[in-house]
Amino acid sequence: MDEHGNDGSGDAPFGLVTRSSRRLLAWPRWGDPDSLRRLAAAVEPIARTDAAALVLRFDPELDGDHDAALDALVHAFAEHYGEEIDLEVVLEDHPIAPSDLARIGAAVHGLLDLGDRDAAQLAPFGHAPLADANAVAAWLDALLLGADLDPLVREALDSLDDARALWIGGPGHGAAGRVTTELGGTARLAVVGPTREARRARAELFASPGSENVDWYDLAPSDALAFWDDPLELLVIDGSVGALAARRAFDGWRQHLLPGAYVVLLGASGTGTRWLEEEGFRLRSESGGSALLVAPLPAARAADGR
Repeated sequence: MDEHGNDGSGDAPFGLVTRSSRRLLAWPRWGDPDSLRRLAAAVEPIARTDAAALVLRFDPELDGDHDAALDALVHAFAEHYGEEIDLEVVLEDHPIAPSDLARIGAAVHGLLDLGDRDAAQLAPFGHAPLADANAVAAWLDALLLGADLDPLVREALDSLDDARALWIGGPGHGAAGRVTTELGGTARLAVVGPTREARRARAELFASPGSENVDWYDLAPSDALAFWDDPLELLVIDGSVGALAARRAFDGWRQHLLPGAYVVLLGASGTGTRWLEEEGFRLRSESGGSALLVAPLPAARAADGR
């Protein structure tokens, strides 16, 4: 497995390292200033809101000088926006075979066609291309309106009674209002979500009934860890950020996990669960690329199962 969480499987989504749960892919003509200008204009619906990450393909064999390409990209965005924007940009510049482009496509939620790539070059990504800013805005609205809680998160939240849970990153906008309806008993959920996307979800969550059982920390996970002392029966981590980032998050909070606690890795198909299973965690269920695992029980309780 490499540093991006890729295990060599030809079918697994590429392990993109990103803080966002929504990703838009584009492959501009890096040597063409007009292509980069079209890119800057087309992504305005996400650039103004930080509602999705922009994933840019750079083929080291086809796309020229790497540093010159990045300089041209920065110039095009500065020219279009004239101000600093809070857009997460992920550059995917690994040399991979054309047959593996589908793995990148499986790790994103949409594809932008800037009008200067042959259809055969974009087809392997497996998405119907979006043509302009209006199409990107409609794509984003559809994602937000159709957002729902991951079924494994619903299962884990519903299993809680008088317990404590922690969600690193938190639910996306559009799904946040469903969190409190799934939170079992008198359980409390803490969300550590410092991004702009998370703040939008926070407003939605606290407008829903039952939000008094949720604590929201606008902090980096490492900062929240500095004062945390409650035991956890559930830890939710975005596994789509890649194996190293997910593992760092887990290693920081594992000391607070109770025996038999649940761990949900969202988007774990890009990260894998073997590292947790090797440490004694049992895979309980998988759904939609996510995984629900159970922390080891003491020997006396293990025979009862969970």
